[in-house]
Amino acid sequence: MKKRTIFYKKLMISYNVVIFSFIFVINLVLFKNIQQRDIAYNQQINRRMVNNVSEIFYGTENFISSFMSELYSDTNIINDTIFFLNNDLNTYLKNKLDKFYESDDSYYKGIEYLIRNSFSRNYLIESIELVSYNRNISYLFDRQNKIKEKQFSDIEMNENFLQSTEGQDEEILYVRKISNPLNLEAEGIIIFKLNKAEIDNVVKNYDEYFRILVLKQNGLILYDSKKNYYQQETDFLDVTKLLNTHQDNIAISELGNNIVVLGTIEDASIITKNKQLIFYIALIDIIFLIASEIFIFKRLKKMNNRLNIILDTMAHINVNDKLKRIPSDVQKEKDEISIICEKFNSMCDNLEEYINKYYISKINEKNAEMKTLQSSINPHFLYNTLESIRMKAIINNDKEVARMIYMLAHLFRSQLKEKDIITIKSELEYCDKFLELYKFRYANKILYTVECEEDLLEKEIIKFILQPLIENYFVHGIRLENNDNKILIKISHISNFIIITIEDNGKGIPKEKLNTLREKIKNEENDTQMVGILNVNQRIKIKYGSDYGLALDSEEGKGTKITIKLPYL
Repeated sequence: MKKRTIFYKKLMISYNVVIFSFIFVINLVLFKNIQQRDIAYNQQINRRMVNNVSEIFYGTENFISSFMSELYSDTNIINDTIFFLNNDLNTYLKNKLDKFYESDDSYYKGIEYLIRNSFSRNYLIESIELVSYNRNISYLFDRQNKIKEKQFSDIEMNENFLQSTEGQDEEILYVRKISNPLNLEAEGIIIFKLNKAEIDNVVKNYDEYFRILVLKQNGLILYDSKKNYYQQETDFLDVTKLLNTHQDNIAISELGNNIVVLGTIEDASIITKNKQLIFYIALIDIIFLIASEIFIFKRLKKMNNRLNIILDTMAHINVNDKLKRIPSDVQKEKDEISIICEKFNSMCDNLEEYINKYYISKINEKNAEMKTLQSSINPHFLYNTLESIRMKAIINNDKEVARMIYMLAHLFRSQLKEKDIITIKSELEYCDKFLELYKFRYANKILYTVECEEDLLEKEIIKFILQPLIENYFVHGIRLENNDNKILIKISHISNFIIITIEDNGKGIPKEKLNTLREKIKNEENDTQMVGILNVNQRIKIKYGSDYGLALDSEEGKGTKITIKLPYL
């Protein structure tokens, strides 16, 4: 079987284009949805992170307010604090011991007590520093219960937030003034240092794509979650760039004292953010693509093989006399290809039937021509001989014999000279002479009648379709012992047909023989014992088609009726 793959390749390419387009569109829509979901999710996380950081500052503000309220509400504590700021550490400790000794309390309630207690109440405070205006000295209290004394440089006393005086990383400092309640004069300040590590812990709970900045509205940066990540200082221009990015990537919370918490979403590709999800999508795409290719390959390969079988079968139509059929395996599936196969096989059946009929008819026609050629020698010889005898009878003045010889010679001459297609009138004249001869032979025992519509006389039919049937009556059907033998020839026109009937009152045909004869007429068979009837029937069907021919009715002892059906031409 020769392989033909053009149709297969075209379909394969078309299906692949459809599949890849489908996967591309689905992935495009999917990635778009992932991107939109990712943006919404990131915005939500960014706002949550800003809120969490803002809560730290709100909590610190509330704690400091509570601390200052407690400081001023307790006379012992505020007095102790003012004494602490205006004296050296040794003098303060001596005064502290004297006061504790004179009191009935189990512990000394002073500034140290308040500071130590504050560390346990708020984990966000890293250290608390007291600065004396009078002595220009600061005392730093840390969580390890240590006090660090140092000289204090000039600072902006009106600021609530200060930068580190040591020039290191930025620090988040809350500064509050301490005033004497008696004269309201400023005795110093107290500085609360916020532990940035706690803010770092909050930020670490989120992805690296998020960034938190705490800054004052004058541009002073108090905290940047990405400073260690970038290993560079955050400047005012960097903040400006962030503020000029897409507003959907920024979340802002304004605190008191002109402090702003700014949350931003760093730009990162959707693939970087959703590596695992992208991996699974790609895996599903590959599995779907492979499964689709295998399915389509098998389906198209099967279809292509069926088409190749059909094409190979068609290619052998002109090779053998026997028409090849498409195998039934190709027709198993209920589709258009199966319909084509069914129609093709049906066409081959009809074509083969037609070829067989045409072939058989041609053989029969050739046989008939051969018989006619063989038999034409004797009629020609007889015709010349009869003419000589007739002339001799005329010389001897035997007119009756001469007339009989003339009619016989006329029959032979008609058989030799006339064409195959003649008029009904000519055929009836031929039958008339034939019947006249039999009347001479059987004297007054025969009566024949011919009835024909006038407008049918010039209609053409094939010759010698009546004479063999009439002769068949004289050979098999006439009753010589009777004197009332009759034969009727009737020709009429019904619709698009010419109907010729030959009816006699002879012996009739036995029922069994009649059935056999009818079967042979139906199957267009030949029989050497029934040449007349079967030969006429075959000649009519060969000439005019299977819709025309003979019909035979007979009853034994009552006679026979032969009906001939011809086209009205």
